[in-house]
Amino acid sequence: MFEPVHVNYVSDSLCQLTGYSGKEILEDMKGKYTELIVPEDREEFVRTAMRMMEYPQTVRTSYRLKTKDGRIIPVIDIGQSVRSDDGKLYAYSTVQEIAPFMDSQNIHIAENGNGLMQLMKTMPFGLCVYQYKDGRLTSDYVNDCFAEMFGLDETQYSELSDNTLFPLMFNEDIPALEAVLKNLENGAETGQGRGRMHGRDGVIPVEYHLFLMRRNEDKSLTFAAYYRNIESEGEAEQKERAKVEIHTFGYFNVSVDGKTVHFRSEKARELLAVLVNYRGVYVSQGALISCLWEDEPVNALTLARLRKTFKNLQDELKRLGIEYIVESAGGRRRIVPEAVYCDYFSYMTGKPQYQHLYQGSYLLDYSWAENTAAELERLKEEQQKRIRDDYYLTK
Repeated sequence: MFEPVHVNYVSDSLCQLTGYSGKEILEDMKGKYTELIVPEDREEFVRTAMRMMEYPQTVRTSYRLKTKDGRIIPVIDIGQSVRSDDGKLYAYSTVQEIAPFMDSQNIHIAENGNGLMQLMKTMPFGLCVYQYKDGRLTSDYVNDCFAEMFGLDETQYSELSDNTLFPLMFNEDIPALEAVLKNLENGAETGQGRGRMHGRDGVIPVEYHLFLMRRNEDKSLTFAAYYRNIESEGEAEQKERAKVEIHTFGYFNVSVDGKTVHFRSEKARELLAVLVNYRGVYVSQGALISCLWEDEPVNALTLARLRKTFKNLQDELKRLGIEYIVESAGGRRRIVPEAVYCDYFSYMTGKPQYQHLYQGSYLLDYSWAENTAAELERLKEEQQKRIRDDYYLTK
């Protein structure tokens, strides 16, 4: 097997799925299976196929086929490589359209042990099944990949979905997704688009596909959606600026384009953490010194240390190409919230889709963060009380 991937046999079911005859695939296309795959998905498919031929193994992947009549069909491919008696490796694959699996009836059948659930759970993309009626969305099922991508299990995501439509999607990207859903209401069977979602480890650019499963008698829709992370495949749109992610829940961590930053100066790292703690407010020199050198007064010595620390931070940020995330004015400094993704900033908006981010710990590296940590705990308790009150009011 080599690039492009060639096949020596195609089943009748693959022919029915794609609309091509075996002769068209094997002779007219000369067995080039990649000709059936949409161009954007070919590289990843070939990479998976080549990996499968390194030694006997089973691999799973997903991609989109383009049928003879121009339709795009997402499929899951389970491949098995085997070694023959003469020592050569051969491979065969089972290709299955995804849409028929994504029916809540099939999910319940699978739970009874026919193996379908295991297939759905291990699909290499985030998969959800939804109910939609009168502008209200509820989630019935999420697979393991979705839980891994977004840090939410089925129950947690269902609770979020009860409060807001598509709770993990960036607000700016929701209208496009709503338009796809509106098309399903108006008779379409499928729809797709791209957007950004709040993942477990930061922002995830995704390509999403919606599939109508049923139009129910009560005029609700049952549909499925899968979310494919396109960042790792290099398909995300190029940005003029690097993507800066700052995580404060737990220990302080900064990453640029997905790579963790290792600061050369520990004090410069702490200075950045202090600025983040103030959430975009310009911070005075006195306030910075009281955090960085808690037991020392503001004097010529500590002011000189602060200037040196800020110079080190500027050098670090410039080295990383992200010097624009910090601003200075009149001796005061601040983080630019619009230039970064930060879990703390998102949580403090109070929006339901961000409330799962805080799990009880904040900037554990620094003692000066304890006051903010206490405030976060207070806010969390208030939120839990509101949830309890709402529950008892609606019982």
